[in-house]
Amino acid sequence: MDHPLYEASCELRNRVLLEPIGYSMDKFKADYPAVDTASDHFVAVMDHPTGQGGKRVVGVVVLVPPAGLKNAAPGMGKLMQMAVEPQLQGSGIGRQLVARLEAHAYGTLGYDRLFCHARVDAAEFYARLGWTIEGELFQEAGIDHYRMEHAPAGSDSR
Repeated sequence: MDHPLYEASCELRNRVLLEPIGYSMDKFKADYPAVDTASDHFVAVMDHPTGQGGKRVVGVVVLVPPAGLKNAAPGMGKLMQMAVEPQLQGSGIGRQLVARLEAHAYGTLGYDRLFCHARVDAAEFYARLGWTIEGELFQEAGIDHYRMEHAPAGSDSR
């Protein structure tokens, strides 16, 4: 959380995910204090336009470990807080972030499965990446979601 890009990733999450539903990053951190501190954060960066220098965070996703989740099975992590700059959505940034998160979860951390709460409008994106809907439509933060799960290729748990 002391990485120079952390605050920029929080700003992107706040602007793309939270503000549109009347929430804020400060409230998120107060309601879920362990999420950011216990999790692995992945960001996509681009160079700032000419003259501004430095890196600009254009995508972010968070991997929450089983220990940071209520009622999570051992070896099951949660993909959470996926956001990509609106003008760059559809460019492959989200796909690359999910691929990096999966590789880290399965290869480095040895997780057996991942899950996420996907907004209805994002379910097709995850399905194209091999995630499957598990269970019925539900509401979270006033928005329709599906629980989606993923297991590594060749796994018996799929």
